[in-house]
Amino acid sequence: MISLFLFATNTSLAIENIEAFFDEQYKKATQQNDAEAQFYLGRMYLNGEGVKQDSTKAMEWLEKATEQHHMSAQAVLGSMYFFGKGTDKNRQKGKELIEKSALSGNSIGQFYFGVLYEEADPQKTFKGIEKNIDDNGFYQDFVKAREWYEKAAQQGNMEANFNLGVLYANGTGVEKDEFKARQYYEISAQSGDPHAKHNLAIMYYNGYAGLTKDLTKGVKLDIEAAKQGSPLAQYNLGLFFYEGTYFKQDYTKARKSFEFAAAQNEAGSQYMLAIIYEQGLGVDKDPERAKHYYYLACQNGYEESCTPANAN
Repeated sequence: MISLFLFATNTSLAIENIEAFFDEQYKKATQQNDAEAQFYLGRMYLNGEGVKQDSTKAMEWLEKATEQHHMSAQAVLGSMYFFGKGTDKNRQKGKELIEKSALSGNSIGQFYFGVLYEEADPQKTFKGIEKNIDDNGFYQDFVKAREWYEKAAQQGNMEANFNLGVLYANGTGVEKDEFKARQYYEISAQSGDPHAKHNLAIMYYNGYAGLTKDLTKGVKLDIEAAKQGSPLAQYNLGLFFYEGTYFKQDYTKARKSFEFAAAQNEAGSQYMLAIIYEQGLGVDKDPERAKHYYYLACQNGYEESCTPANAN
């Protein structure tokens, strides 16, 4: 299972003509000072949807929308400050923006407020009797995280549904319950979340949560998730092509799938690319490129890649 999904706006806009939509929103934002349009522009610049990714421009538009009390924009802006995405990290400012949005009843704010409780860094906390408090007065509390996710999920927030699934799958702040995890993943997947689709695929591969093992259903979900940019789904498909497990063995297709995932720092894919270039599987042998991918995989926590032989 993959870890918590931190950035709600990473899910792509389900719009057929994204470029035309961008032009329309730009006109509304500049000519009419429309806060909703400014929010959309900020989101699109943040994620590179219909326009080149630009965190600086994303912040500019989100700031404009926030000045007009657009609570969704305020929540996303707060997340950028809290996690240092496109700006210097300012956890206190980020927390204040997110909290205000959450308390207003905004589902994105509620989602991020849950993330703050989930992600408070235990490495930067001191032990209290009942809670860990970081240097910004925020503490890690999985129960509160679940409560805020539930508030957001009740409003249809798919990322909150996904994170609830992760909490139940891992037994974090709740009693472990793979059936509830599956239910939350299914709700999130139906809303289009690629990470939920991938986790459901894992359940189908292994027959978890009362599901009958079904490789075909799992692969279908992973294909959908991979097309939406899920690096773990791309890694899985790469393995299927590499091993010839579901598809006919095809090292070229495996490499391409691994490359998509590796570009998102998926360590397993970087390790597989190292093997492909080291052994010349579907490509000319390239020891230097293999060494490069071994290094990247090691840096991203793939222990098998951190051997002295790979370092030489």
